Amino acid sequence: MGARCNIDVGVIITRPDLVFLADDVWIDNYVTLSAGPPLDGLRSTKAIANTAYTGRAGEIHVGARTHVAPYALIQGHGGVSIGRDVTVGAHVALYSLSHHYRFDDGVQPPNPDDYHSVPKYSGLSPVDEQSMIVGPVTLADATAVLANSVVLPGASVGKYAVIGAASLVQGRVAPGVIASGNPLTVRRHRFECDPAD
Repeated sequence: MGARCNIDVGVIITRPDLVFLADDVWIDNYVTLSAGPPLDGLRSTKAIANTAYTGRAGEIHVGARTHVAPYALIQGHGGVSIGRDVTVGAHVALYSLSHHYRFDDGVQPPNPDDYHSVPKYSGLSPVDEQSMIVGPVTLADATAVLANSVVLPGASVGKYAVIGAASLVQGRVAPGVIASGNPLTVRRHRFECDPAD
C-alpha cells in the first residue's frame, strides 16, 4: 500500500496480499475488493484475453489518486488494473470472472432435457456443472466509470474515457470517448483528436 491511502469503514478485502494500492488512493465506505486466483481446473472456463493487463490472475492494482466510491465491488479473480486519477462510481461492479451460459468446449449446446448438461449459475452447484468466463479488466489512466455500471470480464476502458451511469461494459472502449447504455454506445468524443492509448 502506498502513502496517504484512505480505507474507509466497512471495506472488505479478501486476499490483501494480492491487492496493490498506489499513493493517495481512497477506498470509500463498504467497498469490496475480492482478490485471489480462480479455482483452476475444477470448472469449465472460457478465457478472454486483455493485452492491456500486465499483472497476474487474482491481483487487483489501483493507481495513484484513484477514488473507489461507496458500495463498489472489484472482483479481481481474473485480474484488475485501475490506472491513475480514476473514479469508480458508487455501486459499480467490475467482474473479471463470472458464470457463463455454456460449457467452454462449445461443441454441443446444452440439452434442456438433461439437467446435468445445462451450466448452473449458482456457485453452490456441483463444480462440473458450472461454466465460467474469465478475463482481466483494465481501466486506463484518467477514466471514470459512473454509478451503477457493470464491467464484464475482459473489458478494457481506454485513457480519458467516461462510462455513463448504469451502463454495461464489454470488450474494448476507445480512449477519449463518452459512452453509456446497454448496449454501450459512444455518445461523443472528449477531444478533437484521438488520444494515444
